[in-house]
Amino acid sequence: GELLWTFDAEAGITSSAHPWSDRVIFGSYDSRVYCLATTDGQLVWRAETEGYVHGTPAILDSTVVTAGCDGFLRRLNLVDGIEKGVVEIGGYVAASCAIDDSGTAYFGTFGNRVLAVDLVAEAIRWRYQHPQRQQPFYASAAIAADLVVAAGRDRILHGLDRKTGQPRWLFDAGARVDSSPVISGERLFFGSSKGSVHALDVGSGKELWRYDTGATIVASAAVADGRLVIGSEDGVLYCFGNPD
Repeated sequence: GELLWTFDAEAGITSSAHPWSDRVIFGSYDSRVYCLATTDGQLVWRAETEGYVHGTPAILDSTVVTAGCDGFLRRLNLVDGIEKGVVEIGGYVAASCAIDDSGTAYFGTFGNRVLAVDLVAEAIRWRYQHPQRQQPFYASAAIAADLVVAAGRDRILHGLDRKTGQPRWLFDAGARVDSSPVISGERLFFGSSKGSVHALDVGSGKELWRYDTGATIVASAAVADGRLVIGSEDGVLYCFGNPD
């Protein structure tokens, strides 16, 4: 528990830190992406963007992938931070990118859309927007075998076909969802602003169980060793699982 080092960015840090080998990468509200050495916290490189970097940068092979509040998705060289490519996405992004094995990034925007971006071709493969409910996507998407699940402030979880972006199923949570969904096997877990923890079947979107905490949940769940752990905004940490 001893403090080893600190590093001061020039504005707030909401982005989680993404460790890779002997480095750690994160974004800041000073419109930069930083790469530090994990041993001593020394700056390895920093890359300038044109807006807040709220979400956690993703790493694909030797590339850092980040989308922020400047309306662009950027690919940065992991070694030196030099920009390798950029795609205009036309909206603020608070979410982190979810990337599949084909090199496609999936994320929601504050322009009320979910996007799939081909990182190799630097092109948008598809856009999805609900025809009636026009609300931002704050939470990060989750990827299943042939499905992308995006949770919105429209109170809906959207189960979308990974190839086409067409909806396979929709689940009305009854409240805003800023908690990023987590997929474990055939189940999907998330929390809502009305304080419910939900478990859904990934394939059908049907609810399997629900637990009402009575306090807003923004955090994402952690799943390991047959347990699900999630915290609420009244300071309570919950753990769910089958009794031994």
